[in-house]
Amino acid sequence: MTATIVVGVVALMALGVPLAAVVGIAALLCVISFTGIPPQALFQQLYQGSEFDLLQAVIFFILAGNIMTRGSLAARLIRVGQALVGGFYGGLAITAVLLCMFFAAISGSSPATVVAIGTIMIPALIKSGYDPRFSIGLLTTAGSLGIMIPPSIPMVVYAISCGTSIGVAPRPRTGSPTATTAPRCVSTASSTSAR
Repeated sequence: MTATIVVGVVALMALGVPLAAVVGIAALLCVISFTGIPPQALFQQLYQGSEFDLLQAVIFFILAGNIMTRGSLAARLIRVGQALVGGFYGGLAITAVLLCMFFAAISGSSPATVVAIGTIMIPALIKSGYDPRFSIGLLTTAGSLGIMIPPSIPMVVYAISCGTSIGVAPRPRTGSPTATTAPRCVSTASSTSAR
């Protein structure tokens, strides 16, 4: 059965089926053939998982990234970055990192950041005398800053899967005990009997 699935995946990719569909079909076939879960239950679970309103944030992040990539936001951010740090030594490289950080914070997507900023900044870096390998490496690693700047797409998916809030947690008041002491993991009964 495994060989049949592998051959089917290779055949679907050779036919030009989108990779997302190929992976989905392969996963569905593996679940159906290697577990006792009926296909109806699998589709029901997939539908229930898509009922989260927070998943719409991922779609809108992707939409915002596409709009900003096709629009002139990347070029405007480059002008702002050049005005801020363009005069420093290595200012164009610093500008590229700052732009990736800003664009990733707005779009929430690392690939959208690399595409939008990279198409403009990589030729500019190479034209300014930077090594092509350095330029490509700088933009691809700086584009991954989008994962660390909230609210990014991976953070939204993590919050959904863990059932946590995406919003900012409230700060404790200055005079409260939680602001000055760490929470105890030991119950009060065991801590009083140890004294």
